[in-house]
Amino acid sequence: MSPVDSSGVLTDKEVFGKALSAFLGMVSGEEFDHFVAYGPQSIALSGAMSDRLGKGMLVYCHGGIPEEIVGPGSRVVLVMDTFKDGENELKVIGNIESSGCKVAKICFVKEDTSYDGRAGRRLDKYPFDCYKVV
Repeated sequence: MSPVDSSGVLTDKEVFGKALSAFLGMVSGEEFDHFVAYGPQSIALSGAMSDRLGKGMLVYCHGGIPEEIVGPGSRVVLVMDTFKDGENELKVIGNIESSGCKVAKICFVKEDTSYDGRAGRRLDKYPFDCYKVV
């Protein structure tokens, strides 16, 4: 597997199917308007979930998301490839929220525990789930 796809989500159809099912479970019951994807695995999963659930989807670009597409007050589910220490994650969330959106939930493809991100408690005010913990 490549560093871009360390979990096999992009290269293995069976792994992708299992991850997609898990992610659909993570967002079940959530009230939101759009997925915002950050990272190649997240883009693939967000696209599939968007199609299945009839939700909008945007790919996060550094600096935020276009307000004219999403609109202030929109609730989004942020899908990211890796949860590390929460620092970069908070920058992304800050940029999304500065466009007037509310991050309803964060879903990570994997959590890299070598960063001990949960101990830093940076994401405590956001509900989040991780598909794979390594």
